Amino acid sequence: MIQLWDSSLSIATRPIKPEEPTGPLQGYGIRWKTLTRAEQLVCASIALLPLWWILGWSWTLAVWMLGIIAHDIFRYGNLRFKSPTLSAAALLAFGFYTLINSNLRSPTFNLNSVIGPTTLWICAGLALWYIQSNDIRIRPQVMAWAFSVSIIQMIVFWLIVHFGLSEHSYIPYRTLFGFLTDKGEQFIPGAGNANYLKPYEPSEKGLGGLARYSFFFAHPSTCALWVGFAALLSLDMKNRIWATYMVLGCSFLLLLGQTRSAWLAFPVALAARYFFNRSKVFLFALVSVVSLAVLSLPPITDSLLGNYTGAIEATSHLRKDSSKVRNLIYARTLERIPEELLLGHGINGPTVLPGFDAGRIGSHSFFLGTLLYKAGVLGTAIFTTFLVSLFLWLARTKTGRPTCCFFIFLYFGLNLLVEEPEIVTVLLVLLCTLLRETAITLKGGLDHA
Repeated sequence: MIQLWDSSLSIATRPIKPEEPTGPLQGYGIRWKTLTRAEQLVCASIALLPLWWILGWSWTLAVWMLGIIAHDIFRYGNLRFKSPTLSAAALLAFGFYTLINSNLRSPTFNLNSVIGPTTLWICAGLALWYIQSNDIRIRPQVMAWAFSVSIIQMIVFWLIVHFGLSEHSYIPYRTLFGFLTDKGEQFIPGAGNANYLKPYEPSEKGLGGLARYSFFFAHPSTCALWVGFAALLSLDMKNRIWATYMVLGCSFLLLLGQTRSAWLAFPVALAARYFFNRSKVFLFALVSVVSLAVLSLPPITDSLLGNYTGAIEATSHLRKDSSKVRNLIYARTLERIPEELLLGHGINGPTVLPGFDAGRIGSHSFFLGTLLYKAGVLGTAIFTTFLVSLFLWLARTKTGRPTCCFFIFLYFGLNLLVEEPEIVTVLLVLLCTLLRETAITLKGGLDHA
């Protein structure tokens, strides 16, 4: 329960003071004592983003779930789980299916094939189950404040590295998790990025000669998801000045990340949000007309495909080798999907380029690789059940939710066409389920600053 005032104020002998603001934010600062315990934990975790980076992202969800279990047992004497919703049950089923399938398909026992699905999908299913069981909510303005702190940290970091250190070359240190698991001191490109501290790539220059930044994440594409989440969330705040600065800052960070899928997906998400807010009927009508024109009129289809291909080629010009490798991976993946259509291959296939372990068949795409290639039709059906049921649950509980929750999924989906999900991706999806006003709507802070 949120404490709205000091109980001592009710004492008759105490002088009456002017009513104090009860909102979670005061100006651009946070009023810590007005936050719920869940809000304090989430807010602190987002603001302490560099610490999670140093510790290592791999075990983040597992640490959170162990902490929740220990807290409930210590404080309540039991685990506060109700009957799982269809979305939580389906996500858990997908996690166990991935765990079993990957180990059955692997020629030798690999500890990573156990740890990976457990720390990612199974822990995510448990977290979603707990969130829905206890109706845990984080007010949008509280989470927006925490993300603004995170964005400021990245911008300050870039200013120091770019102007103070001139983006010089360096030898990446290991994360704490990488050190404890005895990962090699020498970093190998494309293998085990989450085990090393690589905030930027000095040898990989992009527009204007800027180095490619991943900041406090394992890869720039993961950073792009975090930054895009912050931008879309900020647009739902009523303080237009603050929201404008956030979008501009996030756009600059997306530019530094040089993630081509994000450059194309972010404007699409913004455009969809714009049309949705203007007229929902107009948006659906526009989609219908465009779809009909694209599918039925060859001249329009050819023109759109040509423009889309041109956009891809323009952004791919920055890193041609990456585009060629991805195209080869996708072509080989499509060729081999029918070989294990029902159950999937379970694990990634052989590398498409000798000596480049990261470029394996079944990688670099969530929908094509993680689902169709590795999980097969059965695994894809389980995950589709989770996704559809989650959308329906979000729609049923839409009261008090910001509209960004739905456009964030659009932004993520477009990025995951050419990327695989990581711990951070799943964490951001869970944050979407938490975004909701509490029963008592508090005013003030960024909304009215």
